[in-house]
Amino acid sequence: MPLGSCSAKDPFVAAVTAPTTINRTISPEKTSFLAGKCKVDIVLIKLPTEWSVLSLILFCDPLEPPITIAIIPRNNHDSLPSRGVWGGNMHSVIIGSGWHIPLFCTEVSTLLRINVDNFQGASTRFLQLQTPANLLESLSSAATVDDIYSPGTFNYFSGENPVDEIRVTFENWLAEAHIENLGQSIAVRAIRIGGKRKGWSSANLAGVLGGVLSKKSWIIDLDNPEVEIGLAINTNNSQIAWGVKQLSQAPRQGWSKRTPTQRPFFKPVSMDPRHAILMANLVKGEGEIIDPMTGTGGFLVEASFSGISAVGIDVAEEMVAGAKLNIQWAKENGATGKVEVIQGDSTKLSSFLPQNNFTGVVFDPPYGRNSQGTESLSILFAKILSASREVVDVDSKLACLLPCTPSDPNQVQGRTWDEVEVDFMSSGWEVLGKWVLPVHASLGRLLVLAKTKDLE
Repeated sequence: MPLGSCSAKDPFVAAVTAPTTINRTISPEKTSFLAGKCKVDIVLIKLPTEWSVLSLILFCDPLEPPITIAIIPRNNHDSLPSRGVWGGNMHSVIIGSGWHIPLFCTEVSTLLRINVDNFQGASTRFLQLQTPANLLESLSSAATVDDIYSPGTFNYFSGENPVDEIRVTFENWLAEAHIENLGQSIAVRAIRIGGKRKGWSSANLAGVLGGVLSKKSWIIDLDNPEVEIGLAINTNNSQIAWGVKQLSQAPRQGWSKRTPTQRPFFKPVSMDPRHAILMANLVKGEGEIIDPMTGTGGFLVEASFSGISAVGIDVAEEMVAGAKLNIQWAKENGATGKVEVIQGDSTKLSSFLPQNNFTGVVFDPPYGRNSQGTESLSILFAKILSASREVVDVDSKLACLLPCTPSDPNQVQGRTWDEVEVDFMSSGWEVLGKWVLPVHASLGRLLVLAKTKDLE
């Protein structure tokens, strides 16, 4: 199969014979189309100087005639975006927001379906990994990511004046990553993490990188560059990351401006958008997500904005009506995910929901309001765990928020964590991890992530 490469402003054309010829322009990053009875998936990767083919996957009926694919550069210069994704054996660096570093690592590994052991810097705000083909698409709505440098790297630098070491390391990286100058304009965008530190000025270090690029005859354009080099300087632990910047803004910019009070129906128990997005990312699979205690529909709203299909359940008529208003508001503001809310008893989900349609469960129990009547909240929680397990498919995940004491996260729901974990295990859920999300000095939320285990 001949593969081509071309300048960064040229798209490709795939010529497919199956047995007739189909000419198809390949869009940036990924294109899928049918050739006869075969599905063709092509993924492009972008260097600052050219586009190349990262992968080509065929889904064919073995009884059908074979097909031939030729991928060639197109000669005309149709414009492509200046940002793309690098692949092959190169590394990328993902910059965390700093909100919750352990959950940053967990969310990224979950979205990319990559084991945490494959990361460098797993306990820091910089995660380095071999670049997967789905990098940008998978992290497009991450709750804990600030930026992606691809290709990219990070290093530790010692001393109060690391300028010379940084200059040499950056020059070597440009060569190793094949960042070559073919006449494009470029700029260095620097951020600092942590307090001021002598010799570690972000402006000065950006100037060092810019000086290296200038000596290599790059055109420096701070206003509208074709290529941006991201530079992240962590003065807390002496880490410095750099690479080809892939995001014009952090994924959270879309949802961080949305607050529960903007919705037409609001209650103090409404779910925080950050928590909703994070939990959705931790549990989403091939099927729908269910929120068995949807309340005002906060999770459904954020799921819809993220293009995720979800169903919410609440027994209270007022909450169901209010959640529907919020869902309609979300759709009027551009949300596209298919979501709905149903009035029903969350302890008896299998009586009105289809089984095996759901692969994720998300809920934030309203502990200031027992929505199911007078039953104790701990008993209600255990019943909802069991009811959720009955309607999800195998290999499903569940994320929930439980009240805890920040200074003693083993005190959960007014019980010990061991007692709470028994509820998970006896309901068919295996706990994968738990993390404290501080609310204020005396109140926290314990985020618990679990997966299905075999029912006995």
